[in-house]
This record gives sequence, structure tokens and C-alpha cells, in this order.
Amino acid sequence: MGIGRGLLVRESPSDGRSAILSRQRDERCHHRVGPFQCFGRSWSIRTSDPELSTHLDACYAPMRSSDADDRSACFSVLTPDHGRGGVWRDDIEIAVSADPGTLVAQLFWAVNRHVIQPVQDRVLLHAGAVARGDAVVLLPAAMESGKTTLVAGLLDTGLAYLTDEAVALSADGLVQGYRKPLSLDPGSWPVLPHHEPELPQRLKHYHRDQWQVLATGFTDVVAEGYLRLLVFPEYVADQPVRLEPLSGADALRHASSCAFAVEETSSGIRELRGLKNALTDVPAFRLSFGRLDEAVATVRRLMAAADDA
Repeated sequence: MGIGRGLLVRESPSDGRSAILSRQRDERCHHRVGPFQCFGRSWSIRTSDPELSTHLDACYAPMRSSDADDRSACFSVLTPDHGRGGVWRDDIEIAVSADPGTLVAQLFWAVNRHVIQPVQDRVLLHAGAVARGDAVVLLPAAMESGKTTLVAGLLDTGLAYLTDEAVALSADGLVQGYRKPLSLDPGSWPVLPHHEPELPQRLKHYHRDQWQVLATGFTDVVAEGYLRLLVFPEYVADQPVRLEPLSGADALRHASSCAFAVEETSSGIRELRGLKNALTDVPAFRLSFGRLDEAVATVRRLMAAADDA
């Protein structure tokens, strides 16, 4: 789930009901996993369901950490075994619902929001990223652009995974990825059926509307690398592949539109200057596609051309 897709869900419980749920959370949420860390932010998760905790630990396994900092958060999931359940960040109620799938979706959204916050001296981009060795292909895109689907298709060719959601990009071209599970929407399922998660029956209802594909199921997961190729993907149904080379100015404009929370301050100006430096001399393209196999083949050809340059 992308950071922009979260929907704060409450079923309008009374203050008394909220207090009851909070007490149930404290009494039942004893199964804790973490801490995990990314972009300098750490978090842990506790649930009332040991099997769900094990699954969530696997989801965030590439970001396990032995350290927690003063910005650490504890997320709690009270499963709706007999009535409503809830999701909290520390003691702040995020969602209340009788639907377990809704609660887990809200948890992933809340963790995304916690992780994707301004980072000093780096620009955060809404982007997918894959790598071969330390050479990173960056795929910045708006929501619903086919970004995660393209990342999954490229991973099927043996590339390493950094993220399907967000990167921190430094002025020297260092790319650090948010190594969360790949979030595949139903529209991608027919072309990627082999990525359907193999879950115990009682966990399947937690991911009824979106597959969370474990990063650890792919060939390799890497934390960082250096930017070597920039591709802005856009899925357009039934359209043949169309590839457009971009000038440095156009690449910067498109990348800036995918940046998270760049403010009009001296710090924000420095971030944009850093982004410009990171993109200097990096081949950049806009890719429109209607077929995943054609898009994957095109990106692989661009990678080969970059290697030869």
C-alpha cells in the first residue's frame, strides 16, 4: 500500500468503547516483533495473534535491527476475534474495524507514514528500485503507474530488490531502499500469478484485497547502491511500449514531482540541488507500456546500453 492510499478507518466507537479496546489491546497484544529500521526510523509491532506476528516479522525481515532510537514507534494490532479490533501507533488510535483485512492494510499504511519522513541531506522519492551489483535502476512514478508490477517483473529476471515504494537519494547518487513487501493490487494478479503469497488459510483474509509479497522470496535484497539508470514508468492499457529519452531538465522536473515533502525552505532548496547533482549524467527515459513482458525487456535493454556506454 502506498503512503497516499491510506484511509483512516474508524467505526465511530464511543469513548467507552475505545477505552475497552485499549484495555483489550494491553491485555492481549503480547506477541511482539522488531525492532525494524529504515531511513533512520525504527518501529516494532505487537499483535494479539501469534501467527500474524510471525507473518509481519517475515514481511519486514530485511529491515530488522538491534537498535531503536528516540523516534521509534510501537504499532499494535488487536485482531477482531469477537467483535471489533483496532490498530494503534503507541497510544494513538489509527483504525477500528471488525474486518481483519482492513486492520492489516491500515497497519502497513501507518508504518509507511512513519518511515517516509524527511531525511537530512537526502531526498525521498516515491519510486521502485532494483539493482544489479551496485548499479541501481530507479523507477519514480505516481500511484497506479504500474511501478510495483514492473519491479516484480524485473525481479523475475534475477535483479536484486531495493523497494517498490520509496528511496532516499543522496547528492552523490547513493540510493537507499525501503525494503518492505511488494504490494500487488488485484489488477496485477493475472500477470504475476506465481507471486501469490503462500499463507496459512487463517491468514489469507488479512490480504484479501492486496498481496504483500515478501522481499525475501526474491533472488537478492540489497539495502543500497548507486544510481545508474532512471526510468519513469506509466502503465497504459493496450498500448505498445513507447520509450522517450529525457533531457536533464525534464528528468529533474519529473523526479521532483515524485519527491516526498520537499518544502520551500533553505533545506528544501538544498534537497533539490542534491537531487539535481544525483541525476547529472544519468540516462533518463519515460516508459509507457501496456504489456509487462515488453516493459521488462525494454528496461533490460536500457541496462545493457548503460553498461556499454
